Amino acid sequence: NPISHEIIGFRVISENNVFLFTQASILHFDGRKFKVIFQTFNSIIKSIDTDGENIIFDLEFFNKKYIIPTIYLAKFQDDTVKDIKPLKIPFSHSTVSVKFISHGKCVIGGLYEYAFVHIKHNSVIYRVFNFNYRDLFFFSNFFWDLKDSLNFIPFHNLRSIFYIFLRGGFIKILKGEEQPIVKQLEIRTEQEIDSFEFLRLPSMGSDSDLTPPNETILINFDNGGFAILKPNFESPLNPYYKVLDTVTLIIPHYRGTVQNREGFIKIKTHNFLKIISFPFTKVKPPLILGILKSGEVIKAKDENLETWELIPSDYTIKDIIPLKQTDSLVNFLAISPEKVFMLSLLNQPALIKRDDESGQISGKKKGVFFEVYPFDFGSFYGIDVDDFDNDNFEDLCILNITGTNSYLKGSDFRNLKFSNISPRVGFIRETSGEVGIASADVNNDGYSDILIANILKHNGIFINRMGYFKDMTEQFNLKFDPKRSEHVAIADVNSDGWVDVFFTSLNGSNKLLLNVSGLKFIDFTEKAGLTSNGRAISAVFCDVNADGYPDLYVGNWTGGNKLYLNNGDGTFKDFTKESGTAGDQLMKTNSILFSDFNNDGYPDLFVGNRGNGNILFLNNGDGTFKDITKESGLFDPELFTYGATANDFDNDGFVDIFIAYLGGVKIYKNIGVVNNVPHFVDVTSKWIRQTEKFIGYNTCAVSFDADLDGDIDIIFTQNEGVIFMLKNYLNDRIGSEKNYVKIKLIGVNSNYNAVGATVKLLKNGDVVASRYLIAGSGYASCESKILHFALPDENFNSYEIQVEFPPYKGQRVIKRVKVNAGQIITIKEITGLEAKVTQFKKLIKSFRLNEIEIAKFLGIILIFIFYIAYRKSSHPSARLNFNMFALVALTILIYLITRFLIYFEIELKPFVLINQNLNLILNLLYFLPHLLGILLLIIYELALRKKDIHRVAKEGTIATLISNIEEFRHSQLKSTILTHISFLVNNVNLIISKDDRELKYRLNNLIAEYQEIVLPALKDIHHLCELHSIKFRYSLSEDILNQLIKLNDLISRGFKEEEMRKLKYQIIRGISELRNEIQSLKATLISNYTTVVESAIEKAIGQFKLNYIDFRPEGENVVIFNEPELIKVLSIVIENSIQALSSDMFENPLIKIAVVKPKHEQYNKIEIHIIDNGPGIAPEVLKSLFREKVTTKPSGHGFGLLYASECVKRYNGSIYVLPSESGAHFVIGLLKALTTQN
Repeated sequence: NPISHEIIGFRVISENNVFLFTQASILHFDGRKFKVIFQTFNSIIKSIDTDGENIIFDLEFFNKKYIIPTIYLAKFQDDTVKDIKPLKIPFSHSTVSVKFISHGKCVIGGLYEYAFVHIKHNSVIYRVFNFNYRDLFFFSNFFWDLKDSLNFIPFHNLRSIFYIFLRGGFIKILKGEEQPIVKQLEIRTEQEIDSFEFLRLPSMGSDSDLTPPNETILINFDNGGFAILKPNFESPLNPYYKVLDTVTLIIPHYRGTVQNREGFIKIKTHNFLKIISFPFTKVKPPLILGILKSGEVIKAKDENLETWELIPSDYTIKDIIPLKQTDSLVNFLAISPEKVFMLSLLNQPALIKRDDESGQISGKKKGVFFEVYPFDFGSFYGIDVDDFDNDNFEDLCILNITGTNSYLKGSDFRNLKFSNISPRVGFIRETSGEVGIASADVNNDGYSDILIANILKHNGIFINRMGYFKDMTEQFNLKFDPKRSEHVAIADVNSDGWVDVFFTSLNGSNKLLLNVSGLKFIDFTEKAGLTSNGRAISAVFCDVNADGYPDLYVGNWTGGNKLYLNNGDGTFKDFTKESGTAGDQLMKTNSILFSDFNNDGYPDLFVGNRGNGNILFLNNGDGTFKDITKESGLFDPELFTYGATANDFDNDGFVDIFIAYLGGVKIYKNIGVVNNVPHFVDVTSKWIRQTEKFIGYNTCAVSFDADLDGDIDIIFTQNEGVIFMLKNYLNDRIGSEKNYVKIKLIGVNSNYNAVGATVKLLKNGDVVASRYLIAGSGYASCESKILHFALPDENFNSYEIQVEFPPYKGQRVIKRVKVNAGQIITIKEITGLEAKVTQFKKLIKSFRLNEIEIAKFLGIILIFIFYIAYRKSSHPSARLNFNMFALVALTILIYLITRFLIYFEIELKPFVLINQNLNLILNLLYFLPHLLGILLLIIYELALRKKDIHRVAKEGTIATLISNIEEFRHSQLKSTILTHISFLVNNVNLIISKDDRELKYRLNNLIAEYQEIVLPALKDIHHLCELHSIKFRYSLSEDILNQLIKLNDLISRGFKEEEMRKLKYQIIRGISELRNEIQSLKATLISNYTTVVESAIEKAIGQFKLNYIDFRPEGENVVIFNEPELIKVLSIVIENSIQALSSDMFENPLIKIAVVKPKHEQYNKIEIHIIDNGPGIAPEVLKSLFREKVTTKPSGHGFGLLYASECVKRYNGSIYVLPSESGAHFVIGLLKALTTQN
């Protein structure tokens, strides 16, 4: 096979003259063999075509960042490429297609231009046309109008036809002698187009030199599938367009069984890789072949392409090159990953053969085919399969012993994309020597965590936080020297609902670590009876004696292996001798697999060794085993095994074995059970092509359904090599059935992954297969936790699944469910309220024991304590209130809700997923309650400050407001401005008629004075009204200004009489309404915010009905104060005096009240003096008398005088105590109202 690079195109000159183009070479086929005639090493061929003599190609060099096409012209002579020279065609960007439309005449398509090139003798003529269509110019294929496919035709004298297409549409170009004529066909597709073909079908009419033929166009979509575009004879620019979704496939000599016994099945058109038509016009109907993504070739049976026929082949076909078609025979070259070969096909329908009696399609059973996909280079060991981010795609974690570990997203496997994103998800450690890996949900939060065994340094653990990892090795007590650990095995050994961990050690003792509520591990090795003296390589937990508890098998390098039975409490006893599983002293065990190879419901044991060959032990059902290696066909003493994996690769109901050994791989097919012994045959060469690629240091292996197509794929690694994926094409082939079921388990009482569960497939009540959910098996690896069963019997309704969950505190849940083929079934241990209660109990236990969570909780309390201390120091009068306690309670509630949401599988994924430091984002998420608490306190503090500012702003504003209104009403200047505006506006016509420039000037000045003097005063009044929610129509003043400006503008540019009259009326009415608004506002304030002092004093005194309160009014004094509030202030002060005089020691109590007009402020201030002959006020109390909680009464709370002080300040008043030799002397100073309501 000379083809080592991706094929990008071909050109058939004749059946003995074919050019094949790859990304790095040009090959020529002379009818017998291919020969490489041109190669490039530092570039790739981007676009290329030939007419048999001339070759035009565009090279893309690796060192170019911005691609400017480098187009070359070469000659093909004497079976080689000669005279290569550049074509300097001025393209602004890269080319996408090169096509010869006749000998010496070529079209080159680019992203922004296309060029017509004419090669004549030794000269080249070209013309470039810019492409200005709105869509992206996207060539993938041209078609040329051929009279005979085997000979060149000259350019038509009138025109030649070819097509250029765009993404989602077509352009048809008719080439004339001068320049192309463009006709656009508005065909739109939702999918991107890859290519198209012309189909010359019998109904298309005749061809002519003068009239372009009518073609049916076949459209191949980029992601598979196709559509047909048929001509419309009445309207050529509106053709018939049809996208087919499914087609019918006829299966002659079908190698398998289909549910439809007539040999017809429906397939989706997206399964098509491409469709190729053979453009030979002499034979009708023409041959149209389809290549499916599975590599099978089918043939169209009708013009509408709705019925197809399968062409049997033993190869996976990727492309076809048509060569020759006669009335009875079609020759073509078929290209497969293995080789290029010539095929001949009879040009007649294939026959369908059936058994006459049963109606079943006859033929041999189809086989398994693995295709090899290598990716990533390094020194790779342990492989872990798990759905780490809970997106229903199983991901891969692969350890690199000397470099960066690999994390591969399972959602990419369907498209065979392998992109390492380990740094992005945090799966990185700055260490080397990591060999073994296994995963399980250590903290029962619904996400699988990763444990790692290291041969050079300490082992490690990555805690999974919603798909992103954090190295928490030290927190889980794993930072100790394991003395060369290569394998991790995980199980709940003491049945407490938390998975425990076992690490092997080659140079020290193995370690069993018990899980303490998902918070840390403690060493339980000695108490468990598992202390060892080294030599261990691998270990696997599995219940070998069917008592429900995980037993332990340890594979040693020397000295024989060990089997330990679990006593049910996490302790073990050595059962090796009784079980018969020790093997010999020099086995050098690497891999251990537990699987039910004979389908009797008990786990059998496969031991992969690098010493004296592998061993297969058959489980007798009681924990004892029998060596059946030779009987089973697995005996091979020369096979030095590293990794191994067991699964049903061909979905026949029997578990097969894959082995990765030093120098290659092996697949042993389980062909069935005879006398309870499974029998295996080597099918490596039949199932896998190109096994020579696997020569190397092969290490680990796992198997799972990577691409979710129902068959089992294989991943294996190499040291100083690559990672290989062996994709199983069993279910990709036509007619494949969904004869499988997958089981996913969720533990509730037991551990979340249900590690240690036994799952049995029942048919009519009898066990026909069983699987065991094991975490850590093979060599240094961990298999999928989704268990795969084949359902080989067509009567799918006869199958059931029985799940035996791991025991929890001695109790075990067993569930049985019906299954259907093709299902992925999730089975929970318990459901409903009971499950939620159990999860809640686990959460509470985790919280109670978790020092980190306790610290987080106390951190919330400390945040509020610090804030309260700050508040008291900066605001001595501040007090704790309900709002503060509500904030504390809300933050604690948010904390608990966040913990519950995370625990109960409700994903709180961060919004920013492209950040390289995602663990930082998750840290913020876990501390969300603390951040939220701080944010709430900041908001609360700002609200308090705003309230304080608002309160201060309101102090004295009522008095100021009344004063401002009085000042505005009686101001000579402001009143005069409004009066002058009214006069000028009223006489504006006279001003204009006399052309009085001085009056016009005066109008401009009045507008300016209005803006500078009147508006600011009104704005101040408006602001003060807003503080007290008093209605004031400030908009009137703005309307007047706008109307004045408009008036001035009308005078300057001319006006209509009606317009001027209307504007005058609006201004005069607006000024009148403004005056009335101010008068109304004053009346409201006088009514609500002025009080006769004497009247208020009498009403306050009247509340107490005491005869020793002396008040003698002298006239009436009106102050700015709300009467009820003034009465309350007076009552508070009087009550203080009354309580001070209530003692028996005061025989003649007296309270004197007087209204005084201060001499220095006699025009705007009134003072109320309240004097008693009581004990007076202590000096130390006097300093802080009007603060919170300061009182002169034995039982007082200290809020009365504080209220009185704040209330007086609000009206721009004052309250204070004068020094006195005896008793207390309070003075309340109030602003006097300057006018009455009149």
